[in-house]
Amino acid sequence: MQRVGMRFIMLSLEHSKRSMMSEAKSVNGYLINKLQDGQWWVSDASGEAIAGPFASESAAIEVAAVLQDQPKAPRRRSNPKP
Repeated sequence: MQRVGMRFIMLSLEHSKRSMMSEAKSVNGYLINKLQDGQWWVSDASGEAIAGPFASESAAIEVAAVLQDQPKAPRRRSNPKP
């Protein structure tokens, strides 16, 4: 699983380095961007790639429409030392 995560990070970095061809569309709070190579990506507001690449804009829109942010884990209570 760690290899998959590392591959995703590498793809995210590659995605963020490429320049965008068209203005991004917003779907469900996520941006749909088309890169110069014709592939579509879903990214967050800061530009970090969330999902992709997709062959079509409609595929990227379908994915963005069902994405949900996960809330942060609750803060652990610290136990006072006796």
